[in-house]
Amino acid sequence: MVPQIRFFIFLSTFFFFLFAFVFSIISSGGGGPPNTNAIEKEALRNIQKQWRITTWETLQSTDPATALNRGGETVFEMNVSGRIPDALFNLTNLVNLNLSRNILNGSIPEDIHKLKHLRILSLDKNQFSGNITPSIGNLTNLTYLSLGTNRFSGGIPSTVGSLTLLEQLYIDSSGLSGPLPSDLANMTSLKKLWAFDNDFTGNLPESIGQLTNLTDLQIYGTSLEGPIPKNFSALTKLETLKLGDLSGADSNLLFLENMKSLFTLFLGNNALSDLFPSEVLTENKNLTTVNYIGTSMNRQSDRISTRSLRYHVVGLQNGTYKVELLFAEIVMDDTPSWTGLGRRIFNIYIQNQLVEQDFNIIAEAKGSKKPYNKTYKITVANNILDIHLLWSGRGTCCIPAKEQDHFTPSPTSSSHNERRAGIIVGIAAGCAAAVKILSSIVYLWWKRIDLDRIQVHTNTAKQTETSPHVQLQHSDLPSSSQLSPAVADTARLDPAS
Repeated sequence: MVPQIRFFIFLSTFFFFLFAFVFSIISSGGGGPPNTNAIEKEALRNIQKQWRITTWETLQSTDPATALNRGGETVFEMNVSGRIPDALFNLTNLVNLNLSRNILNGSIPEDIHKLKHLRILSLDKNQFSGNITPSIGNLTNLTYLSLGTNRFSGGIPSTVGSLTLLEQLYIDSSGLSGPLPSDLANMTSLKKLWAFDNDFTGNLPESIGQLTNLTDLQIYGTSLEGPIPKNFSALTKLETLKLGDLSGADSNLLFLENMKSLFTLFLGNNALSDLFPSEVLTENKNLTTVNYIGTSMNRQSDRISTRSLRYHVVGLQNGTYKVELLFAEIVMDDTPSWTGLGRRIFNIYIQNQLVEQDFNIIAEAKGSKKPYNKTYKITVANNILDIHLLWSGRGTCCIPAKEQDHFTPSPTSSSHNERRAGIIVGIAAGCAAAVKILSSIVYLWWKRIDLDRIQVHTNTAKQTETSPHVQLQHSDLPSSSQLSPAVADTARLDPAS
């Protein structure tokens, strides 16, 4: 019995220290990022003070990996103003930085590269300006980058080609200009690219045709030139394709023939060299929206349309007339909030002649919900007056709509809680395996003692010449912004004096 007692004492001691070790790891955070240190707490306090945030409850137990990770709960859509504080770059464990829908200004600091763990960076719908810092290319873990609806200048830095894990890039209405860099071809994980309403110049690059994982491509309202590259035929995963306002050489549409996944197609205001391929409509049963002439006549009412409003007055006597157009912006506002960043821009044609380009009601009327009248002198020669308001790709998207204009994902496997849960599960599995192994050792060791005891018994003088018969009884083992929403407009027609 002495060896058994000694062994059970050893076993009890082993399990005591094992479970003490596991408990200490779980209590300390499961091996993930440590609790907020003094530098990070001070950084959060400075950010809170500089941005005058009053909704953050307490910073005593804030985890640096999630302090600004839940952007929708902390900084998102709070009308925070000012620049990005330097203290922000002390939060080096951030994986999600969402500063969208505020009125932040200034440039993106070069120190943004210190946030090397970022997977999601959303700075859209602010008033950021200046050039986009090339150091943004050091954020090589990014899968989501949104810079749209800002006031940047200059071009896209070539360093964005280093963002090979990026899946979504939104630079619409951002103020960028110049050519689209060929380095975009390196972003082979890209699925969504919105680049409309910018002053991009040069040819639509062939490098975009190498992004074969694209499902959503939108480039219009720019100064880019055609033709549409033939290698766009490789973009067979596209579900939404919007290419518009390409000047220069005519574009051939044969690249569409292999796009069997298209749901939405817009090719408005382009120079096209041939008719729309009938095979695209007959073979693609998913295609529900097509616009390739730039003028949509599918009007829901006289004053609401997604791309175009057209008015005809027939039966007029030929002659000279004064046409007075009355406008008022009744949806978009001009408040200092992020909702005041919206811009509705369109062209005005009278008798098929461009009379106003990039017309902005708020800018002309010096404010929202203010009337503005514009008078033109025109000639009617065929008894018909034609007034055409045409959206040409300019203006912001999704303002003042409250709903998300594009999905902002949340980080998954890199979160602190999941890493902690994974470590705990691993430790628990290891403990279970250790228990099973030790149980087997105990069982085998116990059986060895029983067999030794039985062997001694069968060697007694009472044993017969025959082989000993031993009956063992043992316990069982465990089993194993376009033209919609409405523009209030009215036309007055008077003969010219």
